[in-house]
Amino acid sequence: MRRSTLAIVAFSTFVMGTLTASAQNPDEPYPVPGFRFVDTKAQRPEPLRGAVRILVDDGFPPFHYRDESNRLLGLNVDLANAVCSELRARCEIKVMPFADLFPALQRNEGDVIISALRLTPQVLTEGRPTRPFYRSLGHFAGKVDNPVTSADPVQFAGKKIGVVGGSAHEAWLKRYYAESQIVAFPEPAALGEALKSGVVDVIFDDAVRLVYWVKGETSDKCCKLIDGAFVDAAYFSQPLSFIVRRARDDNLLESFDWALDRLQANGTFATLFQRYVPLDPWAASASASQPTASSTAP
Repeated sequence: MRRSTLAIVAFSTFVMGTLTASAQNPDEPYPVPGFRFVDTKAQRPEPLRGAVRILVDDGFPPFHYRDESNRLLGLNVDLANAVCSELRARCEIKVMPFADLFPALQRNEGDVIISALRLTPQVLTEGRPTRPFYRSLGHFAGKVDNPVTSADPVQFAGKKIGVVGGSAHEAWLKRYYAESQIVAFPEPAALGEALKSGVVDVIFDDAVRLVYWVKGETSDKCCKLIDGAFVDAAYFSQPLSFIVRRARDDNLLESFDWALDRLQANGTFATLFQRYVPLDPWAASASASQPTASSTAP
């Protein structure tokens, strides 16, 4: 099985050290766009029968992980708890290794997987996804004294852009920033070091991972996000959804989607997102001169 947001797989080696402190203390509130179409006419679903068994792993910060006190935390964990509260349902969370999640669902040992799974045909044979509550974003970062204010391909012409080699982010840059020098690095830590040392002018990576690196100790406060986040489902913007066991014969999927709609509409999702992402990953509205591949389609 593979995770949905592959850009963040190496999160633990890239940002650990400031994760727990940052998770609870965003610099200041910022607007969080709605990723879901909210059906305002939908009625509260019938109460769920019995307990909802939720499956998750603990190795994917900031979405699901353990802190220094071994507490299970993360955006997906808090969001699932909020869904259960909204539904007035009794939920039981079971933590297991990532590789065991889907087999456990197949064996009817759980009802919902809240870990970030890629929606492969195999997964969809046994599970049904909720509508996405988030899609991963691409973002640029540069040195704090970099005068560039937006990720305009014209401004980046001839500049060296660092990226993880072989990634969807690299493929996207090669398509839309053909006038720049694309410099590949083997893993995210090397990418950050290249920016700090001036080997490259800017770097491009997953927005949430860059937020944690910019805020973290390893960056030495060298760098900043450059305005404009990108959503491109054809490349790096994989959806985050919960996976409901297909064989369950009640309205569990519809109930989860109803609750997720409510949590977006009433601002709860935005509050939770800000709790775990301490800087605004959208930074500002993308300029008109940015690549037209950027979109905000849910």
